[in-house]
Amino acid sequence: MKEEMSVSGLARKVIGILAGILLILVLARFFLVKFGVIYIASGSSMKSTIEDEDVLLINEMAYTFSTPKRFDLVLIKKDNGYEGVKRIVGLPGENIGISGGKLLINGKELEQKYWNQVYAPRIGEVSVTLAEKEYFVLGDNLAASEDSRSEVIGPVKESEIMGIPWFCIYPFTDMGIVR
Repeated sequence: MKEEMSVSGLARKVIGILAGILLILVLARFFLVKFGVIYIASGSSMKSTIEDEDVLLINEMAYTFSTPKRFDLVLIKKDNGYEGVKRIVGLPGENIGISGGKLLINGKELEQKYWNQVYAPRIGEVSVTLAEKEYFVLGDNLAASEDSRSEVIGPVKESEIMGIPWFCIYPFTDMGIVR
């Protein structure tokens, strides 16, 4: 009888270990899929924050329990096929203006540290009022950025924000948290 209990106890122990391993694998897969989506940057629109061909991990869960904030870096995917990383500068309901090389939010110049001068290349002055769940995004390298200043991208809907780039995995010299 004692031998029978030990076999039964061993079976329970093995099943418990296998269930634990399975749980760990499921959780690892979930976190890898949601926090480790790989994106390869293309172009120089975010230079020097993100360089051409940087390999980034995207956190797709970033806005599950919160909303995007000013100056967040985000990966956007537009319905027209455009995909890229940009910086949020305008929030829902705000009036965004670019005039005289200055970025204006509701008529007041935005104090920031990412650009010396915000100009609207190829398109002149900008004035747009964002709808609910719309954002205005700019690239950090304004001279080479296709962003909300252009009709190709324009305001970005919340549903077009895929996540935030949070970690650079390549090149190894740039490996680390994306700021």
